[in-house]
Amino acid sequence: MLASSLFKIENRKTRRLWLLLAVMGLALGLRLVFAAQWLATPFGAAPYLDAAAYDAVAQKILGGAGLGERAFYQSPLYSCFLALIYGAAGRSLAAVAIINAFMGAATCGLLAHAAARLFGLRAALLTGLLAALYSPFIFYTGPVMKETLALLLLALFLGAMLSALESNKVTAGLLSGIWLGLAILARGNAALLLPVFPVLALVKWRGVAVKTCALYALGTLLVILPVTLHNYGASRDFVPVNYSGGFNFYIGNRAGANGANSYPADIPTGLLEETATTHIAAQALGHPPKPSEVSAYWFGRGLDAVRNDPSRAAELTLRKAGLFFSDTEFPDNYNQPFFTRHMDTLLRLPLPGFAVALGLVAFAWTVAGRAQRARMTPVVVLALVYLCSVLPFYVTDRYRLPVMIFLLPLAGAAAMVDFGKIRKLAAGLCLALACTATSLSFPPASAATTAIGWLGLADFQLKRKNDAAALDALYQAIAASPRDVSAFMYVQGAHAQDRLGRPEKARQLFEAALRLHPDEEKQIRRHYPAVGP
Repeated sequence: MLASSLFKIENRKTRRLWLLLAVMGLALGLRLVFAAQWLATPFGAAPYLDAAAYDAVAQKILGGAGLGERAFYQSPLYSCFLALIYGAAGRSLAAVAIINAFMGAATCGLLAHAAARLFGLRAALLTGLLAALYSPFIFYTGPVMKETLALLLLALFLGAMLSALESNKVTAGLLSGIWLGLAILARGNAALLLPVFPVLALVKWRGVAVKTCALYALGTLLVILPVTLHNYGASRDFVPVNYSGGFNFYIGNRAGANGANSYPADIPTGLLEETATTHIAAQALGHPPKPSEVSAYWFGRGLDAVRNDPSRAAELTLRKAGLFFSDTEFPDNYNQPFFTRHMDTLLRLPLPGFAVALGLVAFAWTVAGRAQRARMTPVVVLALVYLCSVLPFYVTDRYRLPVMIFLLPLAGAAAMVDFGKIRKLAAGLCLALACTATSLSFPPASAATTAIGWLGLADFQLKRKNDAAALDALYQAIAASPRDVSAFMYVQGAHAQDRLGRPEKARQLFEAALRLHPDEEKQIRRHYPAVGP
């Protein structure tokens, strides 16, 4: 109905405008509904883990502490953006979710516009609908996280880059650099995208593109340089953006890594991560380290793990690639699959996920003609480079999410099918089904996945001092997979039972910790000394 009405409009520019407005209206409506539903769940009551860190930094900025007395550990842009929201609306989590909804809707419109530029209005409509309905895009409307902002900045970069490649205009080149620079300040691994535009522009325009490329580099530098100067002034150390990269590399490559977020048990998450990683580096180095030395120390430990067992490192990289193309959203801070199953929101609807988009991309590439593939190539290159920016670290939902800025316009190209080419259509359909089926099947769901979801809720409730709710979630995790509940969580549950005046149940959790984690007996008894040997 929507498509037929839009395509009856004779003026092409008017049709495109109405299409974009329809896409953004649908996206905004869904996101506003989800924002209200999110705020009604336990997770909507307070920021959690990284969200709590962004929230704390934003409040410090508003409190007069400025940008801090040390180089940035996390990417700095989102905390500053959050401080602007808090300054205008107070510390309102509802205001954050509403602004996320508008940014998400704008991202959907920009992706539809990019698809229209490349492939036409039918592709724009399919891209816009996929973006509006893509469940992870909707999910990150709720949390106080940088994902929605980063997606918007990358969508702006994509549009400006396509314009610069098409026209070789210096203003488009400058804007491309500015938007990508801001995206890097939100998500540091996006820095690997920096050389893509100059390479593509010089291949297409040769020496004529030198000025446009120079303006592109200037735009990026203008955005990133103030952060680099702040880091040097605060720590007398060269840190271009932030210094958590080395520790993230260690997480993804250490002996216990599994390709996803297998966080080291001896490092606290959230607000205390920076302090803990710096302290351990200081002990190993024998002096108070500069931020770059902290990152280098952890990077070195990750590199040692790769050197000590190169065959395992190769297998781990292949596993990361498999996880990257899986339909499953592997949790980092917030657990979207758990949230979808156990919270009453619109995410329970049969919304498209990664497998659908991947299948459509495979179909579009297979059936495309030479001219259409030429238009697809720059976006394919961006997607592949972004993949390479994630694999050295580890694969989680929010680390993979930005690649959808490049995949969704490619998926939209599936709408531009030439039904006269039967052989190509058959090949494209077979490849699409194979990609979709593989994405859906790897890896299979497990009891551990369910346990991890309940543990995240238990930890969230413990941090908010909701002992009864935390214990309810903890026992759900134990019922799903007792061995996947860490000794630390058993001990935390024992403390919660004590606070509620239930010593016998506390003892049961303590004994379960000893039984299931005998190699951690010393740590268990140290953290729960109330029970004797």
